[in-house]
Amino acid sequence: HQRDEFFLKLMLALATGQSDPRRLIYLQRTSLFQELHRLTALRMELDPYSSLAHILLLDQAIMHLEADLRWLDMIESRLDEVLKQPVPQPELRPRGRPPKQPKTSHSTST
Repeated sequence: HQRDEFFLKLMLALATGQSDPRRLIYLQRTSLFQELHRLTALRMELDPYSSLAHILLLDQAIMHLEADLRWLDMIESRLDEVLKQPVPQPELRPRGRPPKQPKTSHSTST
């Protein structure tokens, strides 16, 4: 999904500070509006009496785009607060097999 790719880019931008999250949001919003305009224009050209299934499919896609745009608005409204939060650090776990323990002899004397 394009939204998943955007989310990963946004999280990397927030974690590394190497790109501007607001610019990423702006570019994503621009792309979504372009697609929304394209699908809306296509939908308006269809005859509701002969292309109802196609219209319903386009309605679904349009509503998904509108939801994605609202999601971007929500992210943008919370961005300042998110930027104040510390970046979570991953838990480091050793990889591979654990080191072998030296064999110990258990001798009991009586």
